[in-house]
Amino acid sequence: MKKPSNLRAYLLAKGLSTEQTTVVVDRGQIINFYSNHQRPSGKHKIKYDLQVLITDYPADISPLSYWITQWVSENIPNHKADNIRFEVDILNHDSVDILFTISDVEEVIIACETEQNGVKGVSIATCEKAHHLEPKLAPKLKEIHYES
Repeated sequence: MKKPSNLRAYLLAKGLSTEQTTVVVDRGQIINFYSNHQRPSGKHKIKYDLQVLITDYPADISPLSYWITQWVSENIPNHKADNIRFEVDILNHDSVDILFTISDVEEVIIACETEQNGVKGVSIATCEKAHHLEPKLAPKLKEIHYES
């Protein structure tokens, strides 16, 4: 899952501190796709809610909401407009804790078992800009090789 760390890095680049910025994955789900022979095909989708907790933030949350919506529009194509929620805990007249929840974040994964020089492993490719797994997968793939 690249999106949680990508979002955190984006917010830190905007000037938030590491102490006040927490990103959590919640309600994770793996959706497996089967081949014509009813066996796992190696293609699956990871779906989750992405939660961002910002603590001790100055009371005006407008910049945060702008940054969150900008990140979502750049990193989650065709995301539903109403899938971003927030909750605010007013600490005092000057600061708040705010929790943003981005619902139904999806990442498509393609895996296949491999063997190189007698070492078994799994080759993983993620579709960075994909939002649906259909017969044609998004063309932008990055491959990572994991060995056991």
